[in-house]
Amino acid sequence: MKLPSLKNNFFIVLFLSIALIFVFWQKPHQYAESYLISVSEETLSSLLLLSELKIAAASGASTKVPLVAGSFQGVSELLDQGVQYLGWANALIGIQLVLLALSQSLVLKVLILLSTVVLFLERLKKVAMRLLLIFLLVNPFLTVYVIGIKYIAEEVKIDLGTGLNADLKDVQANYLAKKKEQEAKMAERKSAQLTKAKEKGKDKISLVNRVEDAVIGTTQKVGDEVNLVFTDTLDVLKGAINKLLQACLNLFTHVLVVFLVLPLLYFYAARAAIQAIFSINSTPNKTK
Repeated sequence: MKLPSLKNNFFIVLFLSIALIFVFWQKPHQYAESYLISVSEETLSSLLLLSELKIAAASGASTKVPLVAGSFQGVSELLDQGVQYLGWANALIGIQLVLLALSQSLVLKVLILLSTVVLFLERLKKVAMRLLLIFLLVNPFLTVYVIGIKYIAEEVKIDLGTGLNADLKDVQANYLAKKKEQEAKMAERKSAQLTKAKEKGKDKISLVNRVEDAVIGTTQKVGDEVNLVFTDTLDVLKGAINKLLQACLNLFTHVLVVFLVLPLLYFYAARAAIQAIFSINSTPNKTK
């Protein structure tokens, strides 16, 4: 590509001036960074919630009751798929955050400024053009992309984790509520048994009752675990597992498109646009 003379090209000078304003203007960057952080927090929160449910299912899978253990194992494996989806999604968002942070490096800004100055030197402008092209794709074009994708996501209702996070919080709330209820029931049973022992003139549960309690308690403990985890964790998850997995997959797909596929297309288009701008009025020199 033959570069035109820049000194008398108003359009190119205007483009460089606007680009430099965005390079050193902090407010757009802060806006873009705030958006990415909020998306990252939603995704990370969902990942932590799903991991907690997976741990609960995995602990249930270790029980010695075959039917319960098998059910827990199946749910645990499905939840593990969701954790993997969210892990990849969070990694992609994290890469965007790192790149956005690097775009505000003082070194990069100085290099952009130097490349712009060298661009007006006839002997070095081709090298300066190549470097400036790379630098501008990082700053300010990355910031512009993130701001643009924020508005697009809001307009077309792309869910980047909010819905999944709300669903997972509901499941966790149901689990904790049932756990608290079961702990209260067990405490009530122990209290009633101790009261019964005291009515017989004893200040503690008898050895026979303790043996009986050990047998009944063991049975009840298994029953409580089944009722607590199987009913409120396993049953709730089994009822919602397809929805949760679909939501995890949708989130991963949205993040993959928004933070990997579209940026690549965007940077390719931006590169072509910048090259086109610098090719305006470029004509081969003619010898008379």
